[in-house]
Amino acid sequence: RTATDGPNTIGEGADVMMECPGCGARYADSFKFCGHDGTALKPVNQADPLLGHVIAGAYRLQKALGAGGYGVVYEANHERLPIKVAVKVLSKQRTQDAVAVARFKREVETEAVVQHPNVVKVIDYGHDPLAGYFIVMEHLDGQDLGSCLEEGKLPHILDTYAIIEQAGGALSAAHAVGIVHRDVKADNVFLVADSSQTQGFNVKLLDFGVAKITRPLFANDGSPKRVDLHSTMASTMLGSPCTVSPEVLRGISADARADIYSFGAMIYEMLTGQILFAARNVEAMLERVVFERPTRPSRVRGADRLPEELDQLVVQILEKDPANRPHTMDDVIKRFHRIQPEVQTAWAGHFLSSATGRRRLIKFKFKQGGVRS
Repeated sequence: RTATDGPNTIGEGADVMMECPGCGARYADSFKFCGHDGTALKPVNQADPLLGHVIAGAYRLQKALGAGGYGVVYEANHERLPIKVAVKVLSKQRTQDAVAVARFKREVETEAVVQHPNVVKVIDYGHDPLAGYFIVMEHLDGQDLGSCLEEGKLPHILDTYAIIEQAGGALSAAHAVGIVHRDVKADNVFLVADSSQTQGFNVKLLDFGVAKITRPLFANDGSPKRVDLHSTMASTMLGSPCTVSPEVLRGISADARADIYSFGAMIYEMLTGQILFAARNVEAMLERVVFERPTRPSRVRGADRLPEELDQLVVQILEKDPANRPHTMDDVIKRFHRIQPEVQTAWAGHFLSSATGRRRLIKFKFKQGGVRS
């Protein structure tokens, strides 16, 4: 996977990060090139001046959890309450970038407005004299779905359904208040370890930094508070090449159906272990997104267990023309529920029919220290 705008997990206790000599963006040590300008990264072995710093008189930064093109996420302890939080700090270099600052503020506005148990909770935000712009969020323990898929950990069909229902519910809540996420992908779906749940996790939808707001938001007193930062990002390609919708690439204004397409691309990867349109480079991938029809999930090697009803639904969600897709996330979730008995029967039959040559069921396992917010 390429570097994303959000933080990338770095191992607990790691003190080596990679830095772009051009823009100053920092990454986990597994990255070699800057995701923004392609410059070769150089290792940085220096003490972080923010460690131990108290932001807003309340949040003491304890350790870096992850770093990405837009900044660093820290674990922090509240000075007066026995709670642990995550603090995202915009990199100093990005504070001079109007697009980066606008995206940072947008993330605060949208995540605060979308009140849903499967959306990461924003606790505080502001500007600190030393750290700069920051967002305080709930602390999450677990692993993002993208990392699970990257490691070959395909979810059981019941886990897939749990992710569809919870992440889809979060998207539906966002759409209901006029917010289009525009960067739905596995990396932005976080699986919070929770032993009380049947599937062993709860889902949190992350990173509304490039969300499009299609109607006025409201201030605490009920008065309209328009937050329209879309114009600051007009020249930027929004979304991941692996899940971006055809209409976005054609320059058509994105609505909720663009999120539905991206959601379908993510489901495709969960079911098959393959990204929707693999290619030799990003340009070729995007060309395929615009012009080619996807291979049916059941025709991907190892995914022949998938029944026709599921094939048809995923293909419809991935239609090039938004008018031919389900129009709402609620419709998507209902249709998945409608075919769940057939899907589970076909899935069980596939794994029980033969003792050899069958694909292994892999459940999610959470790494020690694999924390992200």
